[in-house]
Amino acid sequence: MTHRILKLILLITHVTTICLCAGCRLCNDATPIARQGIIDLSATDLQNSDPIRLDGAWEFYWKQLLTPADFQGAHPPVVTAFLTLPSAWNHAEIEGEKAGRAGYATLRLRILSNREKQSLTRATAPFA
Repeated sequence: MTHRILKLILLITHVTTICLCAGCRLCNDATPIARQGIIDLSATDLQNSDPIRLDGAWEFYWKQLLTPADFQGAHPPVVTAFLTLPSAWNHAEIEGEKAGRAGYATLRLRILSNREKQSLTRATAPFA
């Protein structure tokens, strides 16, 4: 009798384990994260992938409204800080002080892809 109960418990354990793991899948491609203002998407098939989050450390230029042309010259602007997104800049430390709620800035992220010229689309959530 005890032997039958042990077999039944083992069977239930195996079936439960299989059921719990049935929804799991192995994913070889790690989610890319921006580091020091650069995100490497060169190993990602951008044409056939789901939307990609651009989370991570973006270049942060406090109290500067910059355009792409500002980064083309021999003396590009100096990064004020790296801001980890998604987050608010309230707690970003600039020259030893917190940025606070009021202000303006440029956020910049360079995207490395496996193609020289590729059209990308960016969607942003509304903010206030």
